[in-house]
Amino acid sequence: GEGYVWMAHCGNCGRDNCGLVTRFLADDGSGVQYFPLPTGNGTIGVDLASGRKRWSEKRGTKGLAADDEHVYIIPSTWHTKHGSLARMKAQDGSPAPFVRDGKALPFEYPIAKILGDNHPAFVALACGGKSLFLGLEDGSVAEIDKSNATLIKRHAVGADVRAKAEKGHHHGPGGDRMPLAASKDGKSVFFMKKGKLTQYGLS
Repeated sequence: GEGYVWMAHCGNCGRDNCGLVTRFLADDGSGVQYFPLPTGNGTIGVDLASGRKRWSEKRGTKGLAADDEHVYIIPSTWHTKHGSLARMKAQDGSPAPFVRDGKALPFEYPIAKILGDNHPAFVALACGGKSLFLGLEDGSVAEIDKSNATLIKRHAVGADVRAKAEKGHHHGPGGDRMPLAASKDGKSVFFMKKGKLTQYGLS
């Protein structure tokens, strides 16, 4: 397969307000990294071979994950609904709504419809196997079916979560409050617990 770089703006005006995030999807679907980038489109797919932009999407994001077929984001810009999950095609960035019972769901699907109205704030996003993993502010991880956006299980893993940034300071997208990754087969998630890297096997 081909490699791509996913560039994602966190949803504010840029520069002083918030840094940018880049996530790297290697040929085998593994590997994630961040580094600062100039202000620009919300989410950009870049071909690693040529270094050229393959596509762009106006929505910024508080979280981004990718597999061989799709890019998943938690949209966060002025023209998007708050607290939603969206899916795009990795090849060209076109909308790829979740499908349930043979019907396409709204492109920006409310997280409250997955977790319930009083769910903790989301702070991280990862994917592996057939699942998305949503890190929550209470240190738990919600496992979600990445084809139809239904909740599989909420795992009380007790992950470390950084406090919210003080006014005038920014952590950037939610994912840096709770580092979260998943194995490619989706059978394990990785996070920090009591300051140590922890692997949690999923049943």
